[in-house]
Amino acid sequence: MQKIVLPLILATLALTACQEEITPQTEHVRSIKTYVVNDKTGGNLREYAGKVIAASSANLSFPVQGKVTEVFIQVGEIVDQGQILAQLDNIPFQLELNATKAELSKAKSSLHEKSEELKRTQKLYPKGWVSKAALDQAETAKKSAQSDVAFKQTRLNQAMRDLVDSQLKAPFNGVIAEKLFDANEDIKAGEKIFSIDSNDALQIAISVPEQIVPQVQIGMQAQASFSALKDIKALGRVTEIESSAGDASIFGVKVSLLERPQGLRPGMSSEVSLKIASVQEKTGFLIPLSAISAGDTTHKGYVFKFDETTSTLKKLPIIPQTAQANFIAVSGVNAGDVIASAGVSFLSDGLKVKLMR
Repeated sequence: MQKIVLPLILATLALTACQEEITPQTEHVRSIKTYVVNDKTGGNLREYAGKVIAASSANLSFPVQGKVTEVFIQVGEIVDQGQILAQLDNIPFQLELNATKAELSKAKSSLHEKSEELKRTQKLYPKGWVSKAALDQAETAKKSAQSDVAFKQTRLNQAMRDLVDSQLKAPFNGVIAEKLFDANEDIKAGEKIFSIDSNDALQIAISVPEQIVPQVQIGMQAQASFSALKDIKALGRVTEIESSAGDASIFGVKVSLLERPQGLRPGMSSEVSLKIASVQEKTGFLIPLSAISAGDTTHKGYVFKFDETTSTLKKLPIIPQTAQANFIAVSGVNAGDVIASAGVSFLSDGLKVKLMR
């Protein structure tokens, strides 16, 4: 009996082993911790005093002269595009509009009369009942009446425009930065009444010496701090460099802030840091030391770049430069590259991975 049972047990174990061998294995995809390459190294950090300004600002004035009857806003108030800010006495403009309408109506009546007179003269002339001089005079009278209508229409259009311009409206959404007049004051056409700053984007205006400005580029990253906002820093980029120098060979440069810190307002003082590279200096990108895989006889080191289209890693050779704390400056990577930042000894070229959440 034991001789029969043993073979059955062995056969069962063998069958089970075979089933285990042919059972498909689920592919294990390794999760990796990553770092986005961004911080460029190399260069000297230089700081420049600056002033926060609105990205868009405007001085507002009435295109016509008159007496201010109402001022609807005060300094510091937020206004919307098209909102009425102030009103001139519009009675003189309404009277002028009424007068020009009457003048235009009268000119049109005169044109109608001259046109009818020309038609009558043109019928009589072939019959010899009127002279050539009379015909010429009728034609000239009609042309003169036509010119008078055009002139009166222009005056009417201007009167309508002046009436509209007796209201001063906000050209864009913003904050009233300055108010120079109150109600019951007379103003001249073009005289500054308000200044308005856009309430969205902010810039910092700085001055850069002529020796340094050739190394300042549009798009260069900057960092700003503010004396009124302790422990607050904001990133920005150079968006404008003046084409000619001002006093003392200084060039105006504007840095646009990527985000607006809470409480920051135009007029506040600021310190802007720019990293200015010298020609002799090597530049690269800072990456964590833990992201570097050991080198070989061909290259001094490698990093593993994540390819989001295939979810695989690509082994890239890099050239280490100088270490800074737990980071090291390297060349061979670019801004925006996503690289593995831990466990690189267990990674390989082409390995399928997923990003750690």
